[in-house]
Amino acid sequence: MWSLFASLPITAKSLHRCRVRFDDGEVWRTSLFPFFDANGEVKSLLFVRQEPPDLCSVGFYEGVFEQAHPWATKRVLLPSEGAIALEPGHALDRLAQLWHYDPWWVLAKPPFADHFATPTLKRTNCVDRLPAHTEALAFERNLSRVHSIQVRRGDEPESLAWESEWLRGDHDEEMTLPERPRWVLDPLWADVTRRRMSG
Repeated sequence: MWSLFASLPITAKSLHRCRVRFDDGEVWRTSLFPFFDANGEVKSLLFVRQEPPDLCSVGFYEGVFEQAHPWATKRVLLPSEGAIALEPGHALDRLAQLWHYDPWWVLAKPPFADHFATPTLKRTNCVDRLPAHTEALAFERNLSRVHSIQVRRGDEPESLAWESEWLRGDHDEEMTLPERPRWVLDPLWADVTRRRMSG
C-alpha cells in the first residue's frame, strides 16, 4: 500500500502551512516552497515559518525531503551546516533566478509583506504564468521536480504534464497581489441593515 503512495505526486497545497520535522524538532504552520527552473527541476527549497516569522533556504539534494505515508509528518533532512537564513546576497540571488508556485501569496501578506526579500520573491511566483484555469501544481514525491499541473476545463479537471515553455522568459515584471472578491449584500439584507442603522 505504501509503495503505491511513494509513486504518487505531492501537491503544492499539501506543503502549505503543514507540520514539518527537522533534526531538532517539529515546526507547525510551515510552508515549503520548492524553487525550480523552467524545465521543472527543483534547485532549492524555501521554508516559510509563520510563528515566529522566518525565511530560510537550502539547496535541493536527493533525500532532503521524505514522507513515509499520507498521515506522516513531512521530514526535512538538512545538511550539516543547516538551512541558510534568507539575507541579501547569494542565497536570495539564487532564488531570484528560479520559480515557485504560491497561489496563496504567502510572502505578500503579513508578517512578510515588508520583508526585504518579498519584492524579489514575488517576481518568482509563476502562478500567473501558467495556463489559464490552473488549479493545482504537483511535484514528484521526493520534490526533485515538478510533476504536473491540474487545469479546469469544463466540468472535469485535467492533469497536464509539465512543459518548460510555460516559464520561458525573464522575471521582468513584479507580480501584484490579486484583489480579493468583495462581499456584496443581497439587496434584501442591505435594506434591512439600513433600516436597523437608521432606527
